[in-house]
Amino acid sequence: VKPMIGLNESRIGIVAPPFLARQYIDTMGKRQAELALSLGTLFSSEEALKIGLVDKVLPAEQVRAAARESAEEWVKIPAAARVASKQLIRGEALRALEQSRQQDLDHFVGFVTSETAQKSLSAYLKMLANRRKA
Repeated sequence: VKPMIGLNESRIGIVAPPFLARQYIDTMGKRQAELALSLGTLFSSEEALKIGLVDKVLPAEQVRAAARESAEEWVKIPAAARVASKQLIRGEALRALEQSRQQDLDHFVGFVTSETAQKSLSAYLKMLANRRKA
């Protein structure tokens, strides 16, 4: 099975949570995110790397060593500078997430608990159950 990554909620009749949609926009741009979220696109590892959804693509046996190498690089940076840099880049998005948390939660829960979404989820779960039986 070829590894895939993405938010395919629309394919099963629901919507991605708003905070994930905003992360998609920040990562791949508005138009690409709109298409990916609307179509429920799953990306191959190569496609995900190309659009910035992942930072590296490695064979499984190299992941641990690469993670260790990356962590060692990050800890060389003084924590205060690392945190300040991250806040500089992500602070506005974080504030927006905090301000809209309840509204986003209410929207998502309202959508996924709707009769239409529940029917879609039920059909999807049945399909998965039948796939396991086969």
